[in-house]
Amino acid sequence: MMQIEGIIRDTPQPHLEFSAEAELPEGALIVMLKTTLFKQKAERKDHGWTLELPAEACTLPMAEGTSVEIWLAPEANESLTQCPQALQEALLANRSAYYFFQLLDAEQRERIIRYAEQGAEEQRIRRIDKIIAMLYERRTL
Repeated sequence: MMQIEGIIRDTPQPHLEFSAEAELPEGALIVMLKTTLFKQKAERKDHGWTLELPAEACTLPMAEGTSVEIWLAPEANESLTQCPQALQEALLANRSAYYFFQLLDAEQRERIIRYAEQGAEEQRIRRIDKIIAMLYERRTL
């Protein structure tokens, strides 16, 4: 996961401009801008990168030229394959929790998976509900 600074631009459509020291991975990125999580592909422009902002990010109070911090991570679909079926289904049902789960490092994801697998069936269901609420609120174990 990378934390970088970008600048909000309104023209031609709302987007974020930033430069990254390292090459960004191909494909979609999971992006956290303030409290909004979304999936988007960054495009190379001149000496930097641009990231088109989705409608949900455009509702945040940000003006043209505002400098903001963002968190980026490559989309990690394989992170779901390690999860028990019930946790997979719960994550896929809550996009925001799912995107935040993907932003976590492997150790944090493993801790959550182990926590979800502990106990009897009823306990696991309650734990998964708790995990989804926690991830939705951008918290970890």
